[in-house]
Amino acid sequence: MKQKFTKTQLGILITACANIGIVLGLIVNISGLFFQPIMTELQTGLGKVSTTLALYNVAFAAGGLSFPKISKKIPYKPLAVFSILAVIVTTALTAYCRSLLSLYLMNIVRGFFAGFIGPVASTMIINRWFLEGTGFFSGLVFGFSGIAGAVFSPVISFIIEHSGWRSAYLCTAGIMLVFALPCLFLRLAYTPEEIGEKAYGNAPAEKEAETNAHMFDRKLYLLMFLFPAATGLTASFVQHLTPMASSYGFSGTVTSLMLSLVLIMNTAGKFLIGALIDKINTLRSTLLFIFFVLAGTAIFYFSRSVAGMYGASVLFGSIYGLANIGLVALAKDLFGTGNYGRTYPKLNFAYTITAAFGSSFFGFMFDGFHSYQLSLILIFILILACSFLEIYAYRDNRK
Repeated sequence: MKQKFTKTQLGILITACANIGIVLGLIVNISGLFFQPIMTELQTGLGKVSTTLALYNVAFAAGGLSFPKISKKIPYKPLAVFSILAVIVTTALTAYCRSLLSLYLMNIVRGFFAGFIGPVASTMIINRWFLEGTGFFSGLVFGFSGIAGAVFSPVISFIIEHSGWRSAYLCTAGIMLVFALPCLFLRLAYTPEEIGEKAYGNAPAEKEAETNAHMFDRKLYLLMFLFPAATGLTASFVQHLTPMASSYGFSGTVTSLMLSLVLIMNTAGKFLIGALIDKINTLRSTLLFIFFVLAGTAIFYFSRSVAGMYGASVLFGSIYGLANIGLVALAKDLFGTGNYGRTYPKLNFAYTITAAFGSSFFGFMFDGFHSYQLSLILIFILILACSFLEIYAYRDNRK
């Protein structure tokens, strides 16, 4: 008989979705909307303004890396409540910044506290509260970042256009406060046992941790850093799809639809790979998504047709599911649930840092070679290397 959700389990899931919606959907996914108006008002360069996002991501990664240690000292409820309020307050205060330095400071502070309610915290808690269907639930949580970005991006854009970027930051803080309600008022804990609840699923969490705690292989762990580095770099290339398509001679209408298709796949791909992982296992699912990304990259390289650009955008958008849900599943699969808190935060840190500076890297490559062809070749090689790394990792793990 299929187990039913308890109210607490459902609350944990809703809170994780809402938190990811804030730290990714309402910050990272709409950050580009603020660059141009801030640049115009402060009379500075785009590179200096876009550094705000890079600093946020670095601090975000540092917060996530610190979470496993801090979680041993502070209960989840007060930590999550304080962190989410800090993110909201600093977002509102950003509206009053008058210099780049103050913008940088606000993004560092809110990025660090966002790390305590971001991917590391959410996936660790999902793994403890949901022992069955972990892939699907992780996909649901991460998919909410795309949903939040897609729904509120037009709203924030409208406010910027009619009331300015400062009003838009205040509005964003207000939207965040609504998203924060589950975290503020629902029961939260790192594990169900802490509050006398049971996890969703039948397998005892302790037994699973005991049976795979020995699975840590230092050599394999170091090699696995290629995966988040490659996927992080590739995900950052999405910001260059518009200038790439423009360099091919496509209109703004085409480039706009390309980005919309990538955003749709950002959400749908996370649901899809999560469901596939539960059905056909992690290795096959991630290899399938690697094929999607490789196919999209190849089409971008060779095609100059509108249909090709649209098809490639859908395929290339799979990178988000591969980078987020794939990395979570690989860390759990290859190193065991007992080592998840030890391995995933560092792998996620590598992904976030690479993604933070990847956009600038591709920008410098374009400035140097006046083309994105070399960038696409690099992406193809790195993602292809990930497939060989995975095959090696799973074979080595079975010895």
